[in-house]
Amino acid sequence: MPMVNQRARALISFLGVVALALSPFLIYGALNNLGSEPSTVRAESPKSRLTPDPSPSPSPSPSPSPSPSITPKPLHSDITVEVKNAGGPKGAGREVADSLIAKGFKVARVSDFGGSPVTGIVVYYSTDRAKGESVAAELDGSSDPKPLPSGTTTDADVLVLVGK
Repeated sequence: MPMVNQRARALISFLGVVALALSPFLIYGALNNLGSEPSTVRAESPKSRLTPDPSPSPSPSPSPSPSPSITPKPLHSDITVEVKNAGGPKGAGREVADSLIAKGFKVARVSDFGGSPVTGIVVYYSTDRAKGESVAAELDGSSDPKPLPSGTTTDADVLVLVGK
């Protein structure tokens, strides 16, 4: 009888070590599958694609499942923006430009402003106020776009100055 107890203990110890060794893989696999829908793959032979199904069976109607409503973001790819750092911290102009790109705008260029520093974000539009409003709304919503000051030139639709 003592030999059986030793074997049982050895087997339990072995299985415990194996379980501990495999647990990171099992946890990793479980975490990677969180939120993903299970999928079914059906292998099809070339012959099954050529031969029609002789008796089509009615397919079960899918049961409605609640899905989160996703509101698509408006695309702004028709609006070009020039971003200039006008007294903001180093890299602030690039951060604003990256934010606009992520929201669908086309950023023509990012550079430093040669004029006086500004406070906050100032949005100027070349000819179309609606384009300036679109950019201002996506940035912080508090900037009221202004017409481009005389003497200031840009080939972009909107000029954004990023200040302190």
